[in-house]
Amino acid sequence: MVDEVKNSQLAKEGIPTTHVSLDEFIKLFVNHRPVYGIGKNNIQEAFNSLLEAAKSTNGSIMREELLNYLEKEGEDMRVQDLEQAMLHLMGEQDLRKALLESITADYFAESILGFEEVDETEL
Repeated sequence: MVDEVKNSQLAKEGIPTTHVSLDEFIKLFVNHRPVYGIGKNNIQEAFNSLLEAAKSTNGSIMREELLNYLEKEGEDMRVQDLEQAMLHLMGEQDLRKALLESITADYFAESILGFEEVDETEL
């Protein structure tokens, strides 16, 4: 989605786009949001992949290891991007203060992302 925004005006104006209007944001959200809600079970599945890569046997990942994965794997995130995300999610920009030293999937889903348990019949 980031690349879609960045390259949306490249052909016309010759420069990458860094901002979108509210209307463009709504279109992007509608076009890129998951069809079904993402739940804690999805977070747990993703976390299991991290735990496997980290060779964790206790169900948690160390803060530094998680930050390393977030910076270097998947979507390109710089430290500044992570700090900005933590500021929006938790009101704390300092990653060392925002995150526990050892992080579980439940903590990540509830305390960082703000997920709540949803009864499947409500969907």
